[in-house]
Amino acid sequence: MPLPMPTQPCGLRTPPPHDAYACDLLYEDECDLASGCSSLGICTGEGTCPTLTTEAACDDGANCTWEAACGGTPPADCTALTARFDCVAVDGCTWAGTPGGGTCSGTPTPCAELDAAACGEQVGCTWVCAGSVTACEELDGEDACLDQGGCVWE
Repeated sequence: MPLPMPTQPCGLRTPPPHDAYACDLLYEDECDLASGCSSLGICTGEGTCPTLTTEAACDDGANCTWEAACGGTPPADCTALTARFDCVAVDGCTWAGTPGGGTCSGTPTPCAELDAAACGEQVGCTWVCAGSVTACEELDGEDACLDQGGCVWE
């Protein structure tokens, strides 16, 4: 017996109970295309908090909390890095001198302040696509549907 056809033009690649791919399963280039996902982070809380898309707007919201997509702990102090290679691998640290001898200075950039590309390169930081994916059936239009991993335009 064939499965009934969905009533919405945007459906799933596989039969239920599967849904659009979860945000945390997406790569950086897919993250911002997917409805409900963000490569920067998400704003959680009551009322309008989930609609706020930047950290600044979220911080201004009442009872809102920004959850950055980049997390972890970079090295605590640039001066503790004694090799040029280790120093220049940390966003916020600068090497002065020759590759064989010099000093590392600066302040490591906190992971939460890095975008997806910089996060993946920062020692001690890990990036995960943030958010809650929008269900295929709730998407309007072919482009939105096709940008959402796991959905197919019917």
